[in-house]
Amino acid sequence: MIFGAAAPLLSAVLFYFGTGFSPIPALTWLAPLPMLLLASRASGRATFALAFLAFLAGMTNQLDFFLRTPSVPRPIGIGIIVGCSLLFGLVVWLFRALARRGLIMLAASAPPAVWVALMYLTVLANPTGIIWPLATSVADVPVVTQIASVTGAWGVEYVVMLAPTTLAAVLWPGTVAAARLRTGVVGAAACLLVLVFGTVRLAGADSTGWRLMAAPAADEFGNGRQHSRMGLLRGVETGLSVAWAAQWGTPMISDPWGRVLAERDTEGTRQPFVTAFADVPSGPGPTVYARFGDWFAWLCLALAAAGLVALRSVPRQPGRGVGGQGAVLQGAAGQEEAARG
Repeated sequence: MIFGAAAPLLSAVLFYFGTGFSPIPALTWLAPLPMLLLASRASGRATFALAFLAFLAGMTNQLDFFLRTPSVPRPIGIGIIVGCSLLFGLVVWLFRALARRGLIMLAASAPPAVWVALMYLTVLANPTGIIWPLATSVADVPVVTQIASVTGAWGVEYVVMLAPTTLAAVLWPGTVAAARLRTGVVGAAACLLVLVFGTVRLAGADSTGWRLMAAPAADEFGNGRQHSRMGLLRGVETGLSVAWAAQWGTPMISDPWGRVLAERDTEGTRQPFVTAFADVPSGPGPTVYARFGDWFAWLCLALAAAGLVALRSVPRQPGRGVGGQGAVLQGAAGQEEAARG
């Protein structure tokens, strides 16, 4: 009962400080975890509602901006906050539904895919695009963001959500040891691969030449840092240095590996003119993402569809009810294999 009351509050606090305009990257990875752990103790409706409210409360870190900004109509600003909160509620609900069917591997991997897939569909429907809520929050951690050169920022968004869903899936009550081990190994390997790739790519970073993407930006007070990190991620995606020339906000220069070379914060000064100066390297040239585009987002669409199909085809495992200990039968591992095969 105590955890049931504390989990939404804890997730809300972690989202508040781990996302938005001044995020603490370490908290971004932890923010979904309390709600994912609570999913085994609550009903489906309660899981969805509490996850929605937790993310909504966390998004209040941007509410004042959306209420004041002239660049985003207020209904759209509110729609962004509510829409992201509904999406997080759906992700946690899907995690619970798959885990209760013994599909532990899918419970770890499909919900992050749904998170990415629905954001990508939003981009396809909205030519102005989106600002990735998780990827921009960890943009100052270059060893993580290097994966964007292959998958686009979609891969960063996915792996940040994958880490807590994997941990929560491994800790799901009553899971058979084989499924627990298999899911933990695959999830940990995926996260480790991202870190190893990032380390290797940064170790081979070039330091000479001049290849630059200049981005004039009419940022506002409040969102400048977030927008500059979106530009930084675009540089990693394309293999270019970025000069983010913000009228207001955070003028920034980053190299093709997403490392900030220079920036000036005008948020507190409102100076009419500031300068950021740095020598920029040429970069690695066209990346995998530059050549093949949003292939990873399409892969997430396919994985999300697989999760939804499995949800309909595999019956829920009998357990001890909403109390949360829903024991998974020994046949769960076989069912999971069948669903994936």
